[in-house]
Amino acid sequence: MKKSVEQELTSLRRDLKALSERLAESVGETYDAARDQVGGYADELVEEAGSKWESAKAYGRRGREYVEDHPWQAIGMGVLVGFLLASLARRRD
Repeated sequence: MKKSVEQELTSLRRDLKALSERLAESVGETYDAARDQVGGYADELVEEAGSKWESAKAYGRRGREYVEDHPWQAIGMGVLVGFLLASLARRRD
């Protein structure tokens, strides 16, 4: 009977070791797949952010060029925006 229990324990240890190895492989594969997917998303986000940054710089250049080409219109727009903001602020009080 003692040998039977020892044999069962040995078999159980062997089965647990095999199960833990399979589990480790499965977790490793899942981790690798998730890492690859997240890496793909990160690459897309970096590319999109770069595109948005270039677009924002282009808008800034166009705004600067407009102000340089039409300084009095730019001053007039600034005065108008300031007047509108002051009017809105005065109404809140």
